[in-house]
Amino acid sequence: MRLRFFLVILLSTLFTAALVTFIQLSIVSSERLRLIDAQIRESATILVNSELADLKKIDFDEAEGLISDELGPSRIGKVFIIRNAQNQIVFQSNSASVLDIDIPRSPQWITLQNEQFFLRILNLELPKIPDRTLQIGYVLDPNFLSWSILIRRGIGYSSMVVSLAIIISIGLTLVLLSPFRRLIHYINEVTQDLERLNEIKTMPATLRYFSEGPLSNKDEFSKLLKVFKTLTERINSNQQFFRLWSVRLAHELKTPLTVIRTQLESKNEGRKWDSLIYEIDSMAKILSEFLNWSELEHKASTTDKRVFSVSERTQELIQHLPQDQRDRIRLEVQSNSKTIANPIHFEQVVNNLIHNALKYSPKDSSVFVQITHRYLSVTDEGPGLPSTTQQKLGQPFNKGPNSTSTSTGLGIAIAISIAKHYSWKLTFEKATSQKGTQAVLHFKNTTQGLKESS
Repeated sequence: MRLRFFLVILLSTLFTAALVTFIQLSIVSSERLRLIDAQIRESATILVNSELADLKKIDFDEAEGLISDELGPSRIGKVFIIRNAQNQIVFQSNSASVLDIDIPRSPQWITLQNEQFFLRILNLELPKIPDRTLQIGYVLDPNFLSWSILIRRGIGYSSMVVSLAIIISIGLTLVLLSPFRRLIHYINEVTQDLERLNEIKTMPATLRYFSEGPLSNKDEFSKLLKVFKTLTERINSNQQFFRLWSVRLAHELKTPLTVIRTQLESKNEGRKWDSLIYEIDSMAKILSEFLNWSELEHKASTTDKRVFSVSERTQELIQHLPQDQRDRIRLEVQSNSKTIANPIHFEQVVNNLIHNALKYSPKDSSVFVQITHRYLSVTDEGPGLPSTTQQKLGQPFNKGPNSTSTSTGLGIAIAISIAKHYSWKLTFEKATSQKGTQAVLHFKNTTQGLKESS
């Protein structure tokens, strides 16, 4: 669309400039010729009313002086010829004799041109003596009315017009498409909010300006912004409604599940209800994780923040893993950095990352955990995250195609919510070994100068 705007504006400007240039050159040419003709007529009128018109009384030897007396400086550049009925020259001025050219007696206006001169001639019958013709002409530079010289002179002008047209086209394109660029940026932000199940941000003031002007009801772009604003408000309203009722439903389901489980355990003779109790526990776990995610998304607790060592807390988490999983982990600590957070939240993030890496890697493979001053990374040797799963990271119940039946898809969603709450950055990339996935948790508030809390 940007290219279309630019081309339309540029072509329109260039067409207008070419048309203006053509008209200007035409006007310059016609005006120059009109000015020459007016000067010739003026000189002819003076001579017709002078003694030169009465050839019986005039001495042709004195005619040159008479023309000079009558016309004065205006005779410069002009030629004067008197011809008889036989087209013979009765008199010609010195300037005419130099031309050495035969000028016909008709039509009234004649234009002659060669490489040496441009000649404009007026044939005028003398009233006092019939069959005598007075020829008055103007000798000019051969390029005086030439289109080629006019065009060459206009090349500079045209070049400036073209350059100005390009600059104007670029400027107008940028100005006209500026609201569209802002709208595209805002739509990208809306798309990211929808992918992360966040509330859509309100339309920025730079866009609202276009939808609140006095002529906004008649402008299509303003109408588009109004419709889009209404759409985002309805999406936010629907999201709040479904989020509220999903959380309420999860709370309502936990109570009957607890009652059912208690009743089953009391009557679980011979452990015949074990499979059912297991399914109830799985459902309760999903509900608990969902409620945990919902709380982190909307009102994560900022209390109980402590300063703790990232490496020490991570080592403690690894030590609590089963022996077979602990043996698969390779830990590399490059910095004993500290961060400020709720330790429980930190443990949730790291636990989820390590458990995911262990779960989706081959049983005989290792998981590499690296801790630096700025980040903590967990790299596995699994099949990697499919693009469909990676695009929906942060959404609850987003499970990959190789996930187990016990996976809820809430672990990564909780980890991302916690990272967002502390302004950490959690990314998932393809491992540098071209195999597996590398999850990197970038800490915003790491420091080595903080005193660790007990």
